[in-house]
Amino acid sequence: MKRREPWIAAALCLVLGFAVGRLSKLSNAEMAAKLVQTQTDSTVAQARSEALAATNEALRGQLATLVADNQRQAADLDRLGQALSPQDNLVRVQQLAMVAEGEGAWRYELALMGVGGRAIKGRLGLQLSGTLNGLPFSLDLVEAANGDKGKAGIDWQPFEVRNLQLLSGRFWLPDGFKPQTLDLHLKAKGLGHSLRHYPWAELAQAASPGG
Repeated sequence: MKRREPWIAAALCLVLGFAVGRLSKLSNAEMAAKLVQTQTDSTVAQARSEALAATNEALRGQLATLVADNQRQAADLDRLGQALSPQDNLVRVQQLAMVAEGEGAWRYELALMGVGGRAIKGRLGLQLSGTLNGLPFSLDLVEAANGDKGKAGIDWQPFEVRNLQLLSGRFWLPDGFKPQTLDLHLKAKGLGHSLRHYPWAELAQAASPGG
């Protein structure tokens, strides 16, 4: 029996070595499979994150476009004189334009349209607000066109319109004056007071040769 023990021990070592080697191979295969799965999951997650970011960016762009469209439509309604007020049913500002004549000289041109076929009498005021040398400043365009400098309050330009009436006046912008907003005051007899605001940048851009 003693002679068989070395052979049995060798056989046992061989079997154990085979089992350990097989287990090692299985463990390596499982680790490789898990590594591949982890890499796949990471790639999928990154692709989903990039797709979500692109979708969010597209939605932000669409929202910005919608907001800009709404602002343009609101401005168009105001410029066309469709803001609801009592005299809008009888008198409307059909067109307002600023014409640059050079060397600080400008001319305002205004078209009033009557609605309903009846003659409407009223008064028109134009005030241009902005800054002069960094300080708030307001220029009365009707006053400037009439040469009535220093007059207190709004200088009104009378009108009487049945179908269409054109009004205009020439004025000069002071050196250092940076206009921002043009306020148009419209008073019609027995119909109250209407006020509209026009950005000077848009009026000046339309007056430029490339506008």
